[in-house]
Amino acid sequence: MKTRNALLRQLAVPVAINLGLVVLFALTGRPLLGFLDPAVRPGVGPDSHTLPAFLQFVTLAWLADRLVRVALARPDRPPHRQPIPRIGLYFITAGIYVGFVSAGLRLVFFQPLETIFAASGIFTLVVGFALRGLVSDLFSGIALHVDKHIVPGDWVEIRNRDQVLTARVLEFDWRCTVLEDRWGGVMVIPNGQFSQTRIANLSRPAAQQRLSLRLEVAVEHDHATITGILNNACDMVCAGGLVLKTPPPEVRMREVAGGVIRFDIFYFVAPGASQTLPRHALLDAAIGFLKAAGIPLKHYEHQTVGAPDGEDLLHAEVRCRILRQTPFFAILDAPHIERLAEQTRPRRMDAGDVLFRAGDAGDSMFVVLQGRLGVWVDADGKRVEVATLWPRDVLGEMSLFTGAPRSATVAATSPATVLEIGKPLMAGLLAEDAGLAGAFAQLVVARQSANRRLVDDSRKTVETVAEEERTMLDRIARFFHLGHAGH
Repeated sequence: MKTRNALLRQLAVPVAINLGLVVLFALTGRPLLGFLDPAVRPGVGPDSHTLPAFLQFVTLAWLADRLVRVALARPDRPPHRQPIPRIGLYFITAGIYVGFVSAGLRLVFFQPLETIFAASGIFTLVVGFALRGLVSDLFSGIALHVDKHIVPGDWVEIRNRDQVLTARVLEFDWRCTVLEDRWGGVMVIPNGQFSQTRIANLSRPAAQQRLSLRLEVAVEHDHATITGILNNACDMVCAGGLVLKTPPPEVRMREVAGGVIRFDIFYFVAPGASQTLPRHALLDAAIGFLKAAGIPLKHYEHQTVGAPDGEDLLHAEVRCRILRQTPFFAILDAPHIERLAEQTRPRRMDAGDVLFRAGDAGDSMFVVLQGRLGVWVDADGKRVEVATLWPRDVLGEMSLFTGAPRSATVAATSPATVLEIGKPLMAGLLAEDAGLAGAFAQLVVARQSANRRLVDDSRKTVETVAEEERTMLDRIARFFHLGHAGH
């Protein structure tokens, strides 16, 4: 609407000039159309009669151009109707002026149309040769407007020699293409150069960009297990919104060579989205989940990932390595970690298996090694999933340290493996080092605070948190019969 109002205001000048010429002709007794003046006749050069008559044609062309622009700038245009591109308006303007100026030359100065067009053709050839680059940009712009495979708003990937640029098309001008990169920078590329580069439209036929990364894992590992771990990593990154869920990521074995299995991960991001963040997130999740499954990693050539050792979770050294990588157990020293690894065993679950239900008694906690688990609570008589647990996550610590009943139902949502740590094992560690009780009390309170969703939790003071830690320490001491732990 603002554009149309501006054009209406621009009509004032050509209308005023045309009215002024009409008034001038009327006051001097001439016809209102200057070329009808008897003084305008063949053989008469530019004078006080012919120049105003020719100027009237020019101002009429100006007025006609403005009227056409106002008519095309319709605010009530249906959404499916595309507006006239700017380069189309340029050609309409050129046609109007050529028509009116040619008519003025013919009717005022009595020049034959053949002479006018022949002279203009020669002039066009000379100018076109001198400005062939500009002409190339002009006709490339016409082609870009006619071809609807790329339209303003589309994200494109431009490859020119060794450079790759991802940007959104803002507009096709008569001479250049205006682009905007994902950081908001605006670039202008001549249409001729733009049309000669390799361009991939990322917005069509679907608004998605396909990317991939490759990992290499030692051939002695079970390929099905590795595929499941990598798929689980993809699911986690999809849940975080960095990678599109539809179409879903895909893990493929590419080949087996040189003692390694090469895996390709294909995934999709929105056009114009960062490619670095999804790649980093996928690599971080994949490497972390492989480590959590007991697969040590080694960098091969070309940034590859491998593992020279076995992945058998029944080996204590494998479980020891996993526990060292679990943040919850960062407070334990090496001998404590080794004891936990030696006295625990992995528990495998199929999708749908329930680990425990809300209200069950319990005195153990779990570490997720592979797969993923869902956490459900009952809210208003409905079962609601409130969290997803991934490799390296822990659960059930309240039951282990205080004997509290399970607060939620946890079940495997994919084939999974967990490591269970029971009360007798933890009691032995706390009996040897009672200071661990205070450290675990702080950890448990911190995890409780992070998991709650009550509004009052955001208003907790330092004193409130300290009191909760003292209360938790007392509960741990009573449960493990450590009468001196709180002092």
